[in-house]
Amino acid sequence: MSGPLFDGRAELAMEDVVDDSRTEAGEAGLNVWHSILGGHIRERTGAYESRMVSEDQGFATVDHDHGSLYGPWLEGTGSQNAPVTVFPGYGSADQATGVLNSGEAEHVAEQVLRRHLPRMN
Repeated sequence: MSGPLFDGRAELAMEDVVDDSRTEAGEAGLNVWHSILGGHIRERTGAYESRMVSEDQGFATVDHDHGSLYGPWLEGTGSQNAPVTVFPGYGSADQATGVLNSGEAEHVAEQVLRRHLPRMN
């Protein structure tokens, strides 16, 4: 018996699928986050958005803002949001997570798998 399934190439391809899916889903999430937040901000200076990154932490890709002081306030989870002020926050990171969980991450993974399938046959 020979071929990718028997000589380990299929297993290596699947490891690449997992790694690439994690990375590309993180990038997709970051793009969605930028898009949602950009739809709310009237004067985009780029100061906060430049801190938003997709970072591979080995076991998962995490999108975050490097602990920006404005992050919790913009998201609506900070101590300076309502009822202290009238600003409830945008919840853009939470919305981006919802988009990924509603099928976008699965779609990204399917596309990655399709790219790697020829290596498994």
